[in-house]
Amino acid sequence: MKKFAKILLWVAGVFVVLLLLLVLAVKLFLPVETIKAMAVEKGTAALGRPIAVGGLDISIWGGFGVELQQVQMGNPAGFDSTAFLTAEKIDLKMQLLPLLSGDIRFDRLVIERPVVRMLKVESGDMNYTFAPADTTAIPEEAKAIPPEGQAAALAISFEALEIKDGAVSFRDDSTATMIDITGLDLTSSLAYPREGMYEGWGRLVANTIKVQREKPLPMLALEMNYRAAYDLSERTLTVENITASINQLPVKLSGIVTGLPDIATASLNVSSDQIALADALSLLSAEQRAKLADYTLSGDFAVDVDLSYDSAEAKAGWLYTGSMALSDVRMRGRKFPGELAFKRCLVDFDPNKLRLNIEEGSFDKQPLKGYLTVEDFANPRIAGELAGSMDLAIAAPFLPAGQSHDLAGRSKFDLKFSGPVRDVEALAFSGDLTVSSGKYNSKLVPEPIESFELDAFLDQRVVNIRRLEC
Repeated sequence: MKKFAKILLWVAGVFVVLLLLLVLAVKLFLPVETIKAMAVEKGTAALGRPIAVGGLDISIWGGFGVELQQVQMGNPAGFDSTAFLTAEKIDLKMQLLPLLSGDIRFDRLVIERPVVRMLKVESGDMNYTFAPADTTAIPEEAKAIPPEGQAAALAISFEALEIKDGAVSFRDDSTATMIDITGLDLTSSLAYPREGMYEGWGRLVANTIKVQREKPLPMLALEMNYRAAYDLSERTLTVENITASINQLPVKLSGIVTGLPDIATASLNVSSDQIALADALSLLSAEQRAKLADYTLSGDFAVDVDLSYDSAEAKAGWLYTGSMALSDVRMRGRKFPGELAFKRCLVDFDPNKLRLNIEEGSFDKQPLKGYLTVEDFANPRIAGELAGSMDLAIAAPFLPAGQSHDLAGRSKFDLKFSGPVRDVEALAFSGDLTVSSGKYNSKLVPEPIESFELDAFLDQRVVNIRRLEC
């Protein structure tokens, strides 16, 4: 065993010496300024942009390579002089065996502290399109894709790609959209099962994602492990398995997208395991959270959504259909004296319809069951059925104002309803209602009704009082 260890140490020592000799030889026969000039020339030709490099060195940690320091890439003509990209370091790792025979092959790219500034002006011009003078580094299949996608083709030609502590800003003046991403870390590996086919897997982290359109959206944080395949000739991305955490909320994504870098068609599935409702509030804007300030909410939910898109029907936009399962939900509001709870609630939805079905529900600890359907979200119409028991005091805020209604009592009801939400008077309803230990007072009656019992059938036109004692 000791002899074997000595042999390993000897082999390791020889390897280190050879590596140091190789670095020394490169520095002797290819001076730093020569390598730097080559890097600037090749980079400018490959990207069609002015490239500046502050310094250059030979790196050996994590693999033998060339380290470019304080790198800048300029904007295309017609944009301001602000750099499109700056990076503290860009480390290109080489394959050692081909290098010994004079063949230079890069298989790993490490970028430290990059800052990318992407801009699309109102005319539609973009500073992230590229016009390379030298296209030899671009895979043949990628030359047919639009200019804004060819730089990505250069990046994916590396078997390993790392981005450390990056930042990306995107501004689209045509839609008044701004996106800022900071704390970006990427570790990616790539395989080539056949010509033109790329299989990638890795991990992506973005500490903060800020999106602003007409109003700022909630700040997001993203952690994602992914596995995907990209066919350059077909311009098709297949997402086999993405597990992500958005603001620490776990989701899963799979599907296929065609026609990249634009989207011709897409078919995706997004799902999740159980997520706490209170945690999901982080995805709402400050304005939306303010509307819920008077409510306390607890429980869990899980979603399963199918998304589809077809550029031939672009007016329809993204289509979706899905379901949500809520469990152990409890909700209270300051304006309501009771607590709404249900063991399980199933929600089905698409762009034109939502259906909610309550199972094992209760209000103010009294049984409650029913369903609700909402159609035509632009001009909502509802339909549903609700059966249960509750205190009539809950109905007081909904009675006509100005008459000082004071209502109480225990009611049981079994009601059906349908009609437009915005026109309550046109809402059709019918069903049975019973009241016990009721009390009522208002300006409409000469004296308070201190106690009443009621058994009635009612709809929007008729009230059939089967029994009334007061």
